[in-house]
Formats: sequence, C-alpha cells, structure tokens
Amino acid sequence: MILSIITINLNNASGLKDTIESVIAQTFNDFEYLIIDGGSIDDSIKVIKEYGGEINYWVSEKDSGIYDAINKGIKAAKGEYLYFLNSGDQLYSKETLSHVARDFGSFDFIFGSIVIKYRRGNYIDKPPSKLSFSYLVRHGINHQATFTKKSWFNDYGIYDTNFKYTSDWKYLIMSLCKNNASYKVLNTKIAFYDPYGLSAVDNEIVMNEKKTILNQYFQLLLPDLENSIKYNKFTINGILNKLTHFKRLLLK
Repeated sequence: MILSIITINLNNASGLKDTIESVIAQTFNDFEYLIIDGGSIDDSIKVIKEYGGEINYWVSEKDSGIYDAINKGIKAAKGEYLYFLNSGDQLYSKETLSHVARDFGSFDFIFGSIVIKYRRGNYIDKPPSKLSFSYLVRHGINHQATFTKKSWFNDYGIYDTNFKYTSDWKYLIMSLCKNNASYKVLNTKIAFYDPYGLSAVDNEIVMNEKKTILNQYFQLLLPDLENSIKYNKFTINGILNKLTHFKRLLLK
C-alpha cells in the first residue's frame, strides 16, 4: 500500500464528516484511511461508524494532545507514505491524490500548497520550489501540505510530544536542515485548511516553542540568519513576533 491518510479528531463531528467525504471522494484509491479520535463526547463516533466501510482503522481514546494522537496514527499506519489531514480540513479536489501519487517513491518528503480559509477570505500558502533554513524559520510548511515516507519516521523517530503546537515544524526543520532529507515541492493545491478548527493554536505558545527549538538546535546559525534578513527588525524575536501579529489579524 502506497499511502496512509491519518485524521485526528476531538469533538468535531461536523468537521470530521467533511474531512471523511473529501477523502473517500478521491479518484486515487491506493490508500488506507485511519482516524484517531481523542475520546469525543459529541457525535464524532456516530460519524465514524456511519462511514465505517470506508475507514480501515479507527480508535477513540484519551490522548495527551495533538502529537500523541498523530503518533498513534504513525504507529498503526502501513503505507509507504503518510499524510495527516485533521478533522475540519479537506482535500482540495477529487484529483488531489492522483496528482501527488506521480512522485511517490522518489523523495522522503513531498510538499504542495494549502488554501487557508480565513474569515476575511482564502489565502494560498505555497512554498518555494527550493527551500531554505530562513524560509522554514519564517514560514514552515503545514502538515496538511506534506507527505512523509514512513521509513523516515522509522529511521528518525516520531513527533516530540513535549511541544504542544510546533512538533511538526521542529520535525521538518530537523529533517531537512540537519538530516538532509530529500524533497520535492509540487505545483499542486493539496488541502483546504481550517485555522479555526482542531489545529487552531495559541500564537504566544507557538512563538515561545519555536524560540526554544531554534536556540536548542540552531543557535550558531541564528546570527547569520538575522544578518541575512533585511526586514522583521533583524531578529528572530522580530520575525516570530511579526508573524504572530499577522496571523492574529487574519484570524479575526
């Protein structure tokens, strides 16, 4: 099996339904579908059972957060590539996976773009074809736009549950900038991303977590990064603060 799609959910029955329907509508069908529910008390389990014939594996039990739930999915997945689509998010079109599948097998990571559904309108978040450390620090790539080889998780471990919101950001920057993972950026929209749903975050916590990660693993690179950036007040704090302020404006 080439692909495992993993959806995590907690008390988001309507969003989960939308996510499931976007997955089962795909013209590409060489995938398994896993749902990791965190012990929902709304109608989420009812929705899962309604689509039971389309779901290969599901579990509903308490977890310690988003990355604990995702890690459960990683451990249960059998596909060559893993893709994480949270409840409330949707694949962009019925042909999305067919477009991505052309590059399966050749890279450790495959990236595309996402459409973020802000109340003020949609915003397309598209990474450049050639990534850099400074881009990953300033922007990162959402896991809804990322396909990862299962063997990479086997070799380099799963997500760090010590971080509440930024473990996927840490994993990606470590994989690409420290462990030299291979990658390809596709000119393909992968998903609609709901910034108000399960993945909605506390921006202050995000900023502090990113500072911790950068100072722990890339301290010697930070002065060079700050000197190379002409805006954002020339500091990592300035970069992260400005991004946090911008996101807050969009989320209003």
